[in-house]
Amino acid sequence: MKKTTRILYILEQLSTQDRVCVKELALSMGEKNPRNIQNDFKDILKPHFGDRLNKVGDCYFLLKREQFYDLFQHNHKTSKEFLRFLSIVDVKLYNQIKGLLSR
Repeated sequence: MKKTTRILYILEQLSTQDRVCVKELALSMGEKNPRNIQNDFKDILKPHFGDRLNKVGDCYFLLKREQFYDLFQHNHKTSKEFLRFLSIVDVKLYNQIKGLLSR
C-alpha cells in the first residue's frame, strides 16, 4: 500500500475508533511490515497532532475525539494546519478539498 493511502486510512481509523493498534492496522491493510505504519505514526502523525496523539503499547489514540472534531469545525487555524499537512501527504486530494472550500 502506498504511503499516502496508508496515512489516509490511519487518519480515518483514528477518527472513527477509540484506539488504533499498529499490528491490527497492518493486518487489516495487508501491510507486510508493521514498521512502516509505526514510522508513519512517529514521523508524520505525531509531529502534526502533538500531545493530542498518545501511545500506549503499540496502540495510538486521540485525546477527546469530540474536541478534535470541534477544532476543525470552529478553529480556522487548525483547519489550515490540517490542509497544509494534507498537501504534504496527497497533493491531488489537497487540491480537490481546497477547490471545494473556495466555492
